Amino acid sequence: MNIMTKRGSEDNIVTYEHYCDTKADLANIPQDQISLGSVAIVLKDEDDSMGIYLANSNKEWISFSTGGGGNGGESSTDEGNPGGGDFVKLVDGTITEAIDSTVTVVRSSAFAYLNDLTKVSFPACTEIRERAFQWCSELNNVSFPMCSRIGWDAFLMCESLATVSFPACTQIDGEAFMDCGNLMSAYFLGPTVPTLGVSAFYGTPITRTSDIHGSIFIRASMFSAFLRGGWYTLSSRIVGLTDEEIAELDANN
Repeated sequence: MNIMTKRGSEDNIVTYEHYCDTKADLANIPQDQISLGSVAIVLKDEDDSMGIYLANSNKEWISFSTGGGGNGGESSTDEGNPGGGDFVKLVDGTITEAIDSTVTVVRSSAFAYLNDLTKVSFPACTEIRERAFQWCSELNNVSFPMCSRIGWDAFLMCESLATVSFPACTQIDGEAFMDCGNLMSAYFLGPTVPTLGVSAFYGTPITRTSDIHGSIFIRASMFSAFLRGGWYTLSSRIVGLTDEEIAELDANN
C-alpha cells in the first residue's frame, strides 16, 4: 500500500508525503513522486515500529526516525563522497546539517520548521524558493555562493542567523529575511545590484533605529548603483568595501 499526499507550493514545485505498510513498499513509490525533502512514513518498519524516511536529491530514502543507528546516533549519506549526492547529518533522528554539491534549486518549504538544522551548504544552488528555511530557529551557517534568487520568506524567523553572504545574488524577494532578529551582517559583493523586495529585512538589526544596528556590505564602487536600484531606504546601513578589503575577507574565509 502507498498513499500519497502533496505538500502545497505556489510555484507548482511540490514535495510529497507517502504512507506505506512496510519498508519494501518504498521501492514501489513512483520516481516522479519523490523529491528532495519528501517524507515516507512506514507503518511497520523492520523492528515492527513506525519508521520515517526522508528523500535526498538522488531520490534515495534515508532513515529519519532512527538517526541511522550504529554511529552514536549520527548518520550521513555520501559522507565520504563530497563530490555528489546528499550529505544529511542526523542526530537523534533530527536533521542538523544539509550539504549537497548537486542541488541547483531548494524547493518551497523544503526545510521549513526544522528547528535542529544548524548548517546548510549548497554550492551549486542558484535559487532558494519560497519559505525554504522559514522558522529554522537554530540555523546559523549558510553557504550559497552561486545563488541568484532568494524567495519570499526564504529565511523568515531564522533567529540564529547572524551573517549571510550571497555573492551571486540578483533578486531578493519580499520578507526574505524578515524577523531574523540577530542578522547583523549581510554581504552582497557581486557585480550586480539585487532587486530588493518589500520588507526583505524587516524586523532585523539592519532596519533597527537604535545605535546598535546591522549592516549591508557591498562593493564600494557599487554604492550609487545600489541607491538607484531601490536600496536608498537602507542607505544608512550600507557599507562599501574596497577591493583590498574584499580580498582579505575571501582569504579569511
